[in-house]
Amino acid sequence: MPTIPLLGLRPPRAGVPGLRRKKTARPGAAVVELAMLLPLLCTITLGTIEIGRGSMVSTILSTAARNGAQVAAVPTSSNADVISCVNSVLSDNNITAANATIQILVNGAVADVSTANTNDQVTVTVSIAASQTSLTNFSVLLYKDATFSATLTMMRQG
Repeated sequence: MPTIPLLGLRPPRAGVPGLRRKKTARPGAAVVELAMLLPLLCTITLGTIEIGRGSMVSTILSTAARNGAQVAAVPTSSNADVISCVNSVLSDNNITAANATIQILVNGAVADVSTANTNDQVTVTVSIAASQTSLTNFSVLLYKDATFSATLTMMRQG
């Protein structure tokens, strides 16, 4: 094959047989591949959504317990004030407050925070069943009988 003077390059090959692949007809291959992968992709997507929701609910419960314990630490507060504060946080975050369980302890025993003395430990626990917070029915498989819970303890102020 002749070379181009000065550059030492050869011209490109023209129409060499056998270099191109022949396209084979596979009309249903994409549909079959999609049918095989779609359940896996849906499972991953729903799992990611539910795990994200679980993380969000856990953070909301922590916030509710913290705000409830802050109210409980104030000398003039009562259990009704604490419950109202916790329910407010839950409802502000689209969690049905009636589904949540709120436990208030003074020095480790169930009592009204209005009876607590200065420097008594006041503990607020907020919990809810995972099934009550899910966005899809996929959480039944993911969390089964799990419960999200958050606890915070503070000292009663004087």
